[in-house]
Amino acid sequence: MFKKLSQYYQIFCNLSLDVAFGVFFSLLSLSVCFKNDIPFIAFYLVPACTWIIYLFDHVLDVIRNKNEYPSPRHRFIRNNLWQMILAISFISLVVAIYFVTHFNFLLFVCGLIMLVLVLVHFILVQINPQIKSILNNKEFAVAFIYASGIYILFIVDSIVSMNNIWIMSLCYFIFVCVSFINLLMVSLIENNYDVQMQNSSLVTAISLKRAQILFYIVILLVLALGSVLLTFTNGSVRFLIIIYMLMAVLHFYIYMKKNKLTNYLAYRKIGELIFWLPAIVYFIFK
Repeated sequence: MFKKLSQYYQIFCNLSLDVAFGVFFSLLSLSVCFKNDIPFIAFYLVPACTWIIYLFDHVLDVIRNKNEYPSPRHRFIRNNLWQMILAISFISLVVAIYFVTHFNFLLFVCGLIMLVLVLVHFILVQINPQIKSILNNKEFAVAFIYASGIYILFIVDSIVSMNNIWIMSLCYFIFVCVSFINLLMVSLIENNYDVQMQNSSLVTAISLKRAQILFYIVILLVLALGSVLLTFTNGSVRFLIIIYMLMAVLHFYIYMKKNKLTNYLAYRKIGELIFWLPAIVYFIFK
């Protein structure tokens, strides 16, 4: 029974649906914490666009590198490449039609900003230099884009209304750090994969030891900044910060237990499920 469920969940992860759900749950938590006037369609379009980006990124990886991928997600994409391309095209068409028929100016402006960021990222990914360079830092780039895609609507709306700007900005920064911790943890554990596939990563650029130290430093930064913010916040925002701090600690625990979590790539799956935790904020304070 467990093996069957694991196989189904692996397909779920192969399609990056775990990431899309994480985006949806984070949006729900922010809607409760900051109560901004965010268009309702954003709760569907933002996860859908994230889903498209992740699938497209994996398709590019497969097309760029002809070698056999060690990760099941990329093997799945390669084995179903044309189906994935058709799926991306269909989802993109549905998103475009839905956006045009439910046009919102705030969503349009934020979408343009994110489009530029994503295009720059894809260009750098295709260059894929194996050198020590900030531009080679896929972990920070993806963390920044992921967190920005979730927060940008709330940040832009807060700037316009001049409300909750600094608290929200700090929460955003902490969430970028937590996202970075997740990606760096995976790169640390899968360093041999990146070397084998000649993929650029922060770990291959600065060395495994330095990346480990950075991993611990960023976790401590989240805990320190989160602890300070707890004294200035209350209610749902305070609870969200506690959730972010817990997410950082859980990643540390996963990394410490990585040798026991290699089966079915459990470390990666649990790491993605951790990003569902902000949903707790919604269900408690809604």
